[in-house]
Amino acid sequence: MKDNTGKSRYGILIAAVCFAVYFIGNYMQYQLSPLAATVMKELSLNESQYSSIFTANLFPAIFLSLISGLLVDRFGPRITVGLAVVLAAVGGIGRVFASSYGVMWISMLLSGLGCLFLTSSSAKILFPWFSAAQLGGVVGVVTAGSNVGMFVATATTAWFPGTRSAYVFSAVLGVLLAACWFLFVRKQDNGDAEAIRPAPILESLRVCLKNRYVWIAGVTMFFLLIAQVVTSGFLPVALQAVHGMTEKVSGYMTSAFMLGAIAGSALGPRLLNRVRNRRIYLLASILVAGLCIAFSWKISSPVPLAVVLLIGGAALNQFIPIVYAFPVSVREIGPTYSATATGLIATIEMIGATQVPARILTPIFGSNYGGLLISAGCICLLAMITINFLPLFGKEA
Repeated sequence: MKDNTGKSRYGILIAAVCFAVYFIGNYMQYQLSPLAATVMKELSLNESQYSSIFTANLFPAIFLSLISGLLVDRFGPRITVGLAVVLAAVGGIGRVFASSYGVMWISMLLSGLGCLFLTSSSAKILFPWFSAAQLGGVVGVVTAGSNVGMFVATATTAWFPGTRSAYVFSAVLGVLLAACWFLFVRKQDNGDAEAIRPAPILESLRVCLKNRYVWIAGVTMFFLLIAQVVTSGFLPVALQAVHGMTEKVSGYMTSAFMLGAIAGSALGPRLLNRVRNRRIYLLASILVAGLCIAFSWKISSPVPLAVVLLIGGAALNQFIPIVYAFPVSVREIGPTYSATATGLIATIEMIGATQVPARILTPIFGSNYGGLLISAGCICLLAMITINFLPLFGKEA
């Protein structure tokens, strides 16, 4: 952290607010996971429609991730991310009154805007308050808010008396978060942090579009996020269908995957800085994640299944902060264009997360959940190829 104690405390406060944005946005989404069967029954949905609703909050990222990065680099994160957080709260409120596929889809779409805008800008927001050596680890802790939200939602949502009460609770959290954002997040150019010059939109776009590392990172995350979405969205119903688990038990099993994801996001960047051979470590992590996703659903005993999912979640989700933080350290990008670079990465990955599960995998496999998860594991393994071309290996590269 920076030397000044006040700056250090403020940096921690900003990190906590960013953590909350990730937490609440993902909490809203993953409330649907343990209630999948109930949600499909209440709204008369088939598997493809449920998948579309479950991933609707990721859909705007296809079109807005790059735009969000450009806007943040140009106008700063306080107003741009803040407005997105307000719209996310509106989406949370809309879910309370949704009684059809269309209304629920729009509400879910809005609920993800805060996370979308923060995804492109988290490293940029945190960079002035933490050293380069600390940034990856801090981004990891902050983005772990996503996994904490997933974990809490999948572990506790089944305890609500109905879907409406679950939606009301998350809507209240969304409104409180919007208030906290504007209360605590200040402009970065007020003298309390290192100034990052505003970047003209066309300049940011030109720099990032021609950088090969940004494109490679996007393709890598494309593969990894497909695996994440399919596992989180369909593992509970797969365990119910194949092994006859109840909604609560299958929710607990999926929560083990999310708990591993929390550990991976928070600790992965630190482990990467300590291992002797980064390349072997990263490749082995992808292999473990792919195998866990592809075959863990075959395990019928809850305890060993939870252990396998814990390991798989940690192996997979450590890549999110690692990849999101690296553009700041790329010479051609740095903090000036980092939001645009991360926005382009997120655009590519969200195409995979929103389109491949809903439009390709579920129409092919339908209720064959085993085939769906095996295909997701195989897609995850493709990242073993692209990860080799990123500047993550230090002297080994």
